[in-house]
Amino acid sequence: MQFSKIEWILQSNCFGAEQTDLINAVVKKDNQEVILGIPDSIDHHNFRVIRGSTEFVSAYNNFFGEYDPFCITCNFDNYICSRYYQKIHHNDLLNSYCVWVPWGYLNTDLFELFQTDRLFIRPDVGYKVFTGTTIGRKWFSKELEVIKGLPSTSGLTDNTMVLVSTCKKIIREARFLMGPTGLIDGSWYNEEGNNLQLKTLGDFASRAGRHYDDFYTVDVADTVEYGPQIVEVNSFSSAGLYDMHAPTVVDAITKYIVESTKDED
Repeated sequence: MQFSKIEWILQSNCFGAEQTDLINAVVKKDNQEVILGIPDSIDHHNFRVIRGSTEFVSAYNNFFGEYDPFCITCNFDNYICSRYYQKIHHNDLLNSYCVWVPWGYLNTDLFELFQTDRLFIRPDVGYKVFTGTTIGRKWFSKELEVIKGLPSTSGLTDNTMVLVSTCKKIIREARFLMGPTGLIDGSWYNEEGNNLQLKTLGDFASRAGRHYDDFYTVDVADTVEYGPQIVEVNSFSSAGLYDMHAPTVVDAITKYIVESTKDED
C-alpha cells in the first residue's frame, strides 16, 4: 500500500531542543508533516510516527491503537525489564545480578543481601513510574518517601514491581537508536567521549537483540569493573534522542516506511 504522506504526531513541549531539530528535519521532506497533539481522527491513506511522553503515547495507543496498523508507536510490554532481561546474555547486562520485589516490600534486608550500603532501584515496567535512582541504608525510609512523593510517581503503588541491584561505577553512557537493519545513530548521555568510544559502545548495543518494536533505543554504559554493559532498552516513541542527528533519524524511518509499504509487483 502506498501512503499519501507521513504524519509525525508529536507531543507539544516534549524533548526540548531535540524535538525542534526533529521537526526541522521532517518539514524539509516531501509529503511529510508535523501534527502537535493527538488528532481527533486519523486518515488511513497516511502513515504515522508517534513520539511523546509515555502518557502521550499510551493515550494515542488507547485511542487509536487497534484501529491504526499504519503507524510507528510502541508496545510498552516489550520494555518490561523482567521480560527482556531474559533475552539478553547476563554478561552483557549492567544489572544482571538483581532481584525484583514489590515496592511495598522494599526493606533494609536488601542491603544485607547485596552486602552494600547503597542500592540501585528502578521500576520493572516499561513506562517508568519513577526514574531509576540509588538509595542508601542510612536514610532508606526517607529516600523512599521522597520518591513516592514526587508528582511523576502518582502511578506508584505498593504492588509496583521494582528491580533492585548494586550500584556500578559508570565512566560514560550513550544511547543508540536501533532499527530493522541495525544501528541508526547514537549520542552521549552526559559525559562525552570520542567517536571511537561511541562506535565501540554502538557495536555493543546490538547485543540487546531484536525483541522489541521496529525502532527502539539501547543505553550502553562504559563501566570501570566490566567494560561496556547494556543499561536498558526503551521505546523510540518515548525516549529522548539527545544529540543524535535528526536528518539521519528521519531518513532511516522514512526509508523503512517507504520500503515496507510499497506495492508489490
